[in-house]
Amino acid sequence: MDLITDLLSCSGFNSVMVMVNHGLSKGVILTPCTKTITTKSVADLFIQKVFSHFGLPSKIISDHGPQFTSKFTLELGHLLQYSNALSTAYYPQTDG
Repeated sequence: MDLITDLLSCSGFNSVMVMVNHGLSKGVILTPCTKTITTKSVADLFIQKVFSHFGLPSKIISDHGPQFTSKFTLELGHLLQYSNALSTAYYPQTDG
C-alpha cells in the first residue's frame, strides 16, 4: 500500500492510493484520494477495495512508518470489529 501525492487535481482528487496484491494475482488497485486523507479514510477505502474482494491480508507492507501502520491496523480492527493484541520484541506476551 502506498500513496502517490501531489498529482494534478482531477475531480477534486490530487493523489492515488496504490494497493498491490502480492499473492497469486499480483493485481494492482488504484484508488483516487486526496493528499490530506486520514487513517480512517484509508482503512475505509481498504475495506471497500481490497477486503471486500480478497478478505483480510496475511500481511500489510507500507513505507509510511510505524505510526501510520499502527493507526491503520487499529482502525481496520475497529471497523472490522476485531481486537488487536499489539506487542513488542521485548514484551511478547499479549495474552495477559
